[in-house]
Amino acid sequence: MKPLLTVVTIWIVFSSYGLGITEFESTLVGFLDEHCIQCHGAKKQKGDRRFDELVLPIQDSATLIQLQDILDILNLGEMPPEEEEERPPMEEVLKVIEGLTLTVEEHH
Repeated sequence: MKPLLTVVTIWIVFSSYGLGITEFESTLVGFLDEHCIQCHGAKKQKGDRRFDELVLPIQDSATLIQLQDILDILNLGEMPPEEEEERPPMEEVLKVIEGLTLTVEEHH
């Protein structure tokens, strides 16, 4: 239930500020919430990475750098880790990589 709460909270924050997030950004938030937040969130920050505070849509260079870091880690196959019991399907990872690539290129 907690991952859904995070996604809903992010959506409410964006809506209250009148900021729209793209379909991909929504997909990315869901992916991070489902596969990354448990190790890179408020309670635990492995590798000094914290994705629960990611602000979308991109409004500054800090967010762009964070998205580039996520993209690099996924491209290298370092995350999600091999020992994770519930790894996302490769097609889901590739979809996120493709979307992140386009998003980062668009904002450079």
